[in-house]
Amino acid sequence: MTCTRNTVLAVAAWSSPLRFETGLNAEQKAAAASIPVYVAAPAEGSYRVKQPVRGMSCRITVTDDYQINREDAVEELQRAALKAGASAITEVVCERLAWPNAPSGCTEAIVCRGVAVGM
Repeated sequence: MTCTRNTVLAVAAWSSPLRFETGLNAEQKAAAASIPVYVAAPAEGSYRVKQPVRGMSCRITVTDDYQINREDAVEELQRAALKAGASAITEVVCERLAWPNAPSGCTEAIVCRGVAVGM
């Protein structure tokens, strides 16, 4: 099972929410951080679409000390793009959502969506 920031593992005792994508080594995390993020799409024909990607910064409970932020959501977006084999992310849009509109398992979240592309 891949654990993402918004995943809480069911264990005998309550455990704190996981904040970062697991399954990436230090080299992969550095590679993900270097993937450029663009708000607009590049010129037509200069890229190949891989797949839509999403990243989020999620507060699990109202008493959670974690402060959601755009930087963590973009970092998760870059990690998803790396896993898709992309060299860039285009058409990025981020939004802040609160319960009941937040993703399942979150009381509040910043969700960024984009398109992973190969240049």
